[in-house]
Formats: sequence, structure tokens, C-alpha cells
Amino acid sequence: MKPLISNLIIWIKKPDDIVLEINLKDKLILFVKLFFLDILIGVMFMILLYWIHFYIVKLDDPLLDDSPFMIFLLAVVIAPLIEELVFRLPLKYERNYFAQILDTYFNDWIKDRWGCIFKYFLYFMVLAFGLIHLSNFNNNESIFYILGPIIVGSQLVGGLLISYVRIKLGFLWGVLQHSLFNFVGVVFVMLFFHNQDVIDLSTPRYNLQVIELMYIHKEDSNYSSDFENNIIYSIEAENVSLQRVINNWSVEQEQLYDDMWVDFHFECKEGIDSKELIEILKEKIKFEE
Repeated sequence: MKPLISNLIIWIKKPDDIVLEINLKDKLILFVKLFFLDILIGVMFMILLYWIHFYIVKLDDPLLDDSPFMIFLLAVVIAPLIEELVFRLPLKYERNYFAQILDTYFNDWIKDRWGCIFKYFLYFMVLAFGLIHLSNFNNNESIFYILGPIIVGSQLVGGLLISYVRIKLGFLWGVLQHSLFNFVGVVFVMLFFHNQDVIDLSTPRYNLQVIELMYIHKEDSNYSSDFENNIIYSIEAENVSLQRVINNWSVEQEQLYDDMWVDFHFECKEGIDSKELIEILKEKIKFEE
């Protein structure tokens, strides 16, 4: 791994568009090493983002209501293919059709200087690829943009690694790495966070269960409740946002720090004050201060 990292650093400092002339076995070995390096860096930035989100600035990531099939299709197939076509395919002059069109008017000016231009064009495309992912968030605070390069640090480093794969191994290898990276992320989230108990309390007085969902079935979404004069007797909700559940009975307009899709089940025969239920939720779930 050390020689690989050394070669990467050398290439990043002085990039070229020379293809590696190696056999399929060596390509696979190199690809696997680069892929796992990409995953390792992604995990490190994920931990850093968690810290930024809870201690510096809340990262306003919108709650999406796509089905599992659409999540996989968009994240693993469509997005990687489109992004690679836009940001990586043009890294080879032979596939940079915009540059070739310009050269028909400027007598191959770009082609003749491609060796000098390539370095800066690569950096520009990596930077553009990273920064465009800031649109994944709804933030507009100054601190958000100041921390922008860190927030999209995984995409910036990943953009460099995939660019190296695209140049040295070929375009389809780059698409494959991008798709596999997203696939691992989607599978990880669904395996470890979907259908997980956030709260599961059973007391002589009440029963409360809040199950977090990473995706929902909109056709199965439902909400019903029994409460009167701020006294809550029961709530049954499936495939809905937790903020919506709270808004239906909270008179204080309490706001979650992070909204989430949930199944929410609550029952209390003698009833419970809405403020008390909020305080119970706050023991396990972060709210806006």
C-alpha cells in the first residue's frame, strides 16, 4: 500500500494522462487497493462530518422519500454514470469533445498544449465534482461555506482517486469504483440504520416504541392519534416523519435537530401530558435548543 500511496502523491503533484500498460490481473489488484483506500478515507470524513454536524454547524440534509429501488438506481447506477461522464470522461483529450470542437476554430491550440493544460483541468474538474456535492445540503450559513472543502472532503479526495483510476485503467473502471463506493454506503446505511429501535420503553404506565427507517413505503404511510386537551392516549404512525408526528400534538412547536422516517407507537390508558411525552423523547432524541 505504501508504494501505491507514494505513486498517488507523485501523480497528484504532477498529474499526467498516461495509461498504465498492465495486464488484467494487475489492474484488478490496483483497482481493489484504490477502492479500499477510497472507503477508508470516506469513513474518516464521515466521522469528521458527524463531529461538524453536532458541534459546529447543523448539516441540513433533506429527508428523502424514495423507495429502496429508486435509492439504489439513483445512487449506484444513474448518479455515478452521469457524474463520470461529466467530470472524468473529458480528462482524456480523445474523449473531450468540447475541447475538440473548440480546436476546430483555434487550429488545435488545446491539443498542442494538452500536456500543460491537463494538470489544471484535472484540478478544476476534481474541485467542481467536490463542490457540487454541497448541493446535497440546504445550508446557507457562512460557516457552512467556510467548512465546505472539509464537508465535501470525501468527494474531493474520491474525485482524485477515481480520476487516477480513470486515467491509468480506463473510464469504465472509474465508473465501477464510483458505483461500488456508493453501493457500500447505501448497503451500510440500510443494514445498520434501517428498522432500528430508537426508543423501546414498556412501563406500567405507558408503552412507547420509535423505530427509525432509512426508506419508506409511501403507500403504507398512515397516522392516527387519540388526544384531548394536550393529554395523549395513543399514537399510531407508520412510514411518516417524526417531525410530523410531533407537530400533530406538540403545542410548543418543538423542532428536532434531525428529522427521520419512523414507525411510532404509543399507548397510555390514563393519558400523558404532551410536554411530558416530549421530555421522554428528548432523553433519546436530540431536539433544537
